[in-house]
Amino acid sequence: MTEAAAQSNPCGVADDAGPFRRGFSLMEAGDRSRALRALVISLLSAAFSALLICLFVRFLELLFNPAAAEKDEALAWIRQLAGDPGAYQLFLLMGIGCAVVALAVFVVQLLQVRATWNFSAGMSRELGRRLLATYLRQPYEFFIDRHRSDLST
Repeated sequence: MTEAAAQSNPCGVADDAGPFRRGFSLMEAGDRSRALRALVISLLSAAFSALLICLFVRFLELLFNPAAAEKDEALAWIRQLAGDPGAYQLFLLMGIGCAVVALAVFVVQLLQVRATWNFSAGMSRELGRRLLATYLRQPYEFFIDRHRSDLST
């Protein structure tokens, strides 16, 4: 890479690389692991939220139409999995299942907030450290030329 190209592209990553690749190239190993942890927990949170929505829709369907347990494939699968309980037991099982999944969603979202905060605080600290280190590595002439006060009037 030429010197001009290195100055225009300080990451050292090809210009056609995606934003995630460019972002990861700027991070150190600890920052990358925090970013991946936050990403995985976010994806897990989305999956649990989707599961809760699906389960809750089936629960409402069972609530307003108890005969749907035989007609709907998903409810029939849940009924078969539970050992073919009666309508009331299936309704109770679905309600408890929704509550358990809602609690799991809540816990995963708390973990997501913590992981996101941990990542952003770590990146803020790291970027500040890098900025100060770069500033302090400048030669003495840098400070004289740019930061002297004019005493003459």
